Amino acid sequence: MFLLTTPAGAGGAEAPQGTAAFVMNACYFPLLFWGPLVAILTVAYARRRRNTTPEGSGSCGFDRK
Repeated sequence: MFLLTTPAGAGGAEAPQGTAAFVMNACYFPLLFWGPLVAILTVAYARRRRNTTPEGSGSCGFDRK
């Protein structure tokens, strides 16, 4: 799993230490999933759009008149 604390010697003198490092890393951790999540949602959207009903049959199951 992702390290939620800063390894010894990482960063510099101004790098967060202790609780501050934990909070910073805990907040940053979800951002690591942004790229894969966008890719998954893009593929799901493309599949959903490709499998739509033909023109004229309406959207969401409603018939146009």
